[in-house]
Amino acid sequence: MKIKNRWVSVLIVAGSLLIYGDIAAQENMQQSEIQAKKVLKEMADKTKAYSTIDMEFSAQYENKRTGDKSTSNGTLKVKGEKYVLDLKDMVTYSDETSVSVWQKTINELTISDHDEEAEGDMTPSKLFGAYEVGYKLHLLGDKTVNGEECVEVDLYPTAQKSAIVRIRLSISKKTKQLKRFYQQYKLGETLTVDVKKFVPNKPMEDKEFAFDRELHKEVEIIDLR
Repeated sequence: MKIKNRWVSVLIVAGSLLIYGDIAAQENMQQSEIQAKKVLKEMADKTKAYSTIDMEFSAQYENKRTGDKSTSNGTLKVKGEKYVLDLKDMVTYSDETSVSVWQKTINELTISDHDEEAEGDMTPSKLFGAYEVGYKLHLLGDKTVNGEECVEVDLYPTAQKSAIVRIRLSISKKTKQLKRFYQQYKLGETLTVDVKKFVPNKPMEDKEFAFDRELHKEVEIIDLR
């Protein structure tokens, strides 16, 4: 710590308190980050070991600026980096190379290249390995989530231009599985996802992660690749 004031003799007591207090705070932060990384690594290691994941969840969206709120239920199937996210009116398919979004209300399918750098695209590898790079970590402690004892960890993006303010993960102490995912944005929006059902290692075929054109010939396809 640099002390620019020339009256060092006058400030030595207060300065020493600030220095030692600052060191203690840094040590607490470092310890919190170490513990948070351990919790997330346990979850990530266990989750990545699954051959597949079949998940049911509820999602709550809120915009605090406009007062808008919405709740929806959905399912997520994951196999490696392939996934299909079903939100009733919208289904997203990803086969590692492309992302297809089927908007059922307008019978339209949009296909685009898979973008690893897209900030809002929380792919399986990002979700379960987010702690590895690009975030500062903070261990919050224990909390009961939907009747299950969990450990909560906050992740703060290090990029200044990030639209995301914070991500909070609630992880089951018993199973090491994700129970709640919370994401907060700079413009006052929040998204809370509660995991209702989590089934690992369920047999899945690759064709489940691609839109079936033969079954839905009436859907208009817009290919942006």
